Amino acid sequence: MELERKLGVWKQQGFIDQSVVDQILTFEKQQPKPTKLPLLLIIGLIFFSLAVFSFIAANWQVMPALLKIGLFVLFMWMFYGFGNFSERKNVGRPIIFRLLGLVMFGASILVTVQSFHFSVSNSLLPWAIFIAALAHYFYWRHFQYGVIAFIVGVFVLMTSIPSMGWLEWVCFIAVTLAWFYFSRSNISMVFSWLLLFGSGLMLWTLVDYESILWPIWTLFTLVLLLLVVPDKE
Repeated sequence: MELERKLGVWKQQGFIDQSVVDQILTFEKQQPKPTKLPLLLIIGLIFFSLAVFSFIAANWQVMPALLKIGLFVLFMWMFYGFGNFSERKNVGRPIIFRLLGLVMFGASILVTVQSFHFSVSNSLLPWAIFIAALAHYFYWRHFQYGVIAFIVGVFVLMTSIPSMGWLEWVCFIAVTLAWFYFSRSNISMVFSWLLLFGSGLMLWTLVDYESILWPIWTLFTLVLLLLVVPDKE
């Protein structure tokens, strides 16, 4: 067992004694073990999900717009409910259900935009997923949510190049600065720092002034920002 091996090494190095080793092993043995879902139940859930989505796909064109949106919202809350149940009962991995819930959240917005022919300018869908992923990160502090937020944040910047205005730029800076300041982990701080650098490069499209020094000025500003880095976890 990996834990026993490490405890043996720490004991040999004099970091802990045998009484501490016994206490740690006793504590670990008393912890509840994750309950695994039966294989047949997993297979049954997969086939049930395939049947449901096949039915939806076959009748998608004739469904009313509100029913389409309602289905994705229902799926979203179902997955979040499964995630909460998984966490409370220590069954499976809650983060998987919550990631699926986040996907359903994005899908519900996309279906709403398509069904009512709303404008998709100014990166409405990526912005919504960006904020939602950050909310997931701040609440649960899982690394995966930070990765999704970074990817979608890059997408927000890339799709906003032709149309980004000062208001959207200031909002992006404010959100990303909040992420930087409250990151609590090095990798999350790096993600937010890179997005801040990218937002600095966006000044090429906002300022009517031809200059190749925007990256240098952005780096200079971000170096000063590192002086106010808060204490991390």
